[in-house]
Amino acid sequence: MTTLLPAGDAAPPLPLLEDAAPDLWPEIEREVAQRSAAVAAALGADRLSLLGCGFHGRHAAASLQDENRRPAAFFDNDPRKVGTRQAGLPVLSLDDYRPSEHGFVLITARHVVPVLSRQLVGRGILHLSYDAFFVARHLGRFLAVRERFFDEPQSRMVFDRLLLAMLTGDAAPLAAIVSPDQYFHFPAEARLAREIFVDAGAHDGDTIAAFLEAHEGRFERIFAFEPTPATFAALAGNVELLAARWGFARSDVALFNAGVGAASETLGIAADPAMPTSNALVAPAGGDGEGVAVVPLDEALGGAKVTFLKADVEGMELALLRGAARTIATHRPKLAISLYHRMEDFLDIPAAIAELSGDYRLRLRHHTASLLETVLYASCADQPSDRTP
Repeated sequence: MTTLLPAGDAAPPLPLLEDAAPDLWPEIEREVAQRSAAVAAALGADRLSLLGCGFHGRHAAASLQDENRRPAAFFDNDPRKVGTRQAGLPVLSLDDYRPSEHGFVLITARHVVPVLSRQLVGRGILHLSYDAFFVARHLGRFLAVRERFFDEPQSRMVFDRLLLAMLTGDAAPLAAIVSPDQYFHFPAEARLAREIFVDAGAHDGDTIAAFLEAHEGRFERIFAFEPTPATFAALAGNVELLAARWGFARSDVALFNAGVGAASETLGIAADPAMPTSNALVAPAGGDGEGVAVVPLDEALGGAKVTFLKADVEGMELALLRGAARTIATHRPKLAISLYHRMEDFLDIPAAIAELSGDYRLRLRHHTASLLETVLYASCADQPSDRTP
């Protein structure tokens, strides 16, 4: 991606990539080097703004605010969003950009980085993708996670190609690592004949339907959590249809109209009409907005045994793990945890799982040809013996 920078800016020293995959090492090193001056410019800027106010933009805004780098504004090309506020920030048109007010721009619409980069080049605006900004700043930490938690060659390949795609804004490296069976890509020996399945972020029941297909309709119990009221209603209706199709008792599936987190609280909903599957919970609920309950899994399950936990909860995965600490430490269920909503999750979630139980082995898989649907799989070597054939 092209960035506009004054000539002669000195680039900060680069971390050494001593153990990257040989075919990607030169590319990653080169891409980081090409962006090092832009990273320095962004870090030195008096003001930062974000281009793209979708779920990735909202998470980026929160992350920057945690560093005391509150963005000045969002910019967005969608006229329906211009004039609104997202994550407490105004959403503006690029026609409203003023260098003195809005400063350096980080592109957070990760699916169209090259297109937006060309748009900003045409306007003479200094910029970089947020993904590249984050990876280049924390490359040493990324590599430490890679070395500590991912000893499997396929996981390392996925990790490295994700880094390259994040740095360049080009999804082409991902084509070689797309895996089938999202949320169910475990080793054969980890599968049980009758799972006790927790579906956190159940949406309209699509994952439960896939779970039933993968397990030929056999299971012991399902606990499903969905916070958005309209989506929860669709979930309840679809579970009725699935019960009729597969012949299980409706009482075998417990539905919770709630989100999952580290503690019991009430949050608001940040809805994105263009991507209803990415509705996120934001704190705190207030005003006339819609509030939803959030509960820790340890409390909601009340000590019930769990053998399989899937979590796709729009950036609350780390909080979910904290609120499920007792359940995970006690029962050591298989885990399928989404790892793409927040950039920090690549660095924090593997360590969080290892802290809950040192028996887990981690595997990383990617399930689309874009920077979406990366899943961290965790399973223990000494699984129970009632495995599926």
